[in-house]
Amino acid sequence: MTFHKRPLPDEEYVEKIRRHDRLFRRMRWIWLALFLGLICCLVSFAGLVQRVAADIPNGRSMFNGGLALGGMFGFMFVVTGAQAVLTLKHWIDSRSGYRTERLMLQYYDKLKDKEVSNKPEQPSPTRDDSNDSD
Repeated sequence: MTFHKRPLPDEEYVEKIRRHDRLFRRMRWIWLALFLGLICCLVSFAGLVQRVAADIPNGRSMFNGGLALGGMFGFMFVVTGAQAVLTLKHWIDSRSGYRTERLMLQYYDKLKDKEVSNKPEQPSPTRDDSNDSD
């Protein structure tokens, strides 16, 4: 069993790119709102870590617990920060990026229009009324 996808025909690939472009244009403001929400989460998360760290008693016996708690908080902070950076990248790309794909779609449409206009028209089959005998 292989896990290779079959190559898409040109028409399907172009439609996939069109859908992707429309999605990114629609999601532009959602990604900005998500980014701002994640930044707010990171700021409040940093305050939470400081409050929790202030309540931990100083002592050698709590070292392992503090280390585990710091590792968990650090992991959550890094994952949230990475998600914030990814949403910022998507927002910037949707505003100014994907120029290559947009140009490709524009040229593809022009090429299809040119092919249609250069194609000689097929004479339509007409009915010959002169051979009718009534």
